[in-house]
Amino acid sequence: MSEYIVYGASDDLIEIDGDVRAEFYSSWEDDKEYVAFSTGLLLGISYNKKGIWKITKEDVPEGVEVEIHPANSEQAKAVLDRSRNDYQDVAVIEGAKPNWILKGVQSIDV
Repeated sequence: MSEYIVYGASDDLIEIDGDVRAEFYSSWEDDKEYVAFSTGLLLGISYNKKGIWKITKEDVPEGVEVEIHPANSEQAKAVLDRSRNDYQDVAVIEGAKPNWILKGVQSIDV
């Protein structure tokens, strides 16, 4: 089992930290970007006009657990080990360690 977190940083980075580490640049020309993991997990991530990073569960496969702590919650502050966290949701993920991670901006439901 692996545990890692996903969150936004500054106004242009998507960070993945813990047993898995990665960083993606985000231009925010689209309303929502997607982060896909080889485990089948798909997260939606957006940076809104109020300067808040929002994370949504788009698809969570069996065997993967995702808990999203909203911005400014005590849980988000504790996960990031910060006294203040008023601008970013934090997703805590437990499951198999992914072999790859992909960030994209389009999703087509079929």
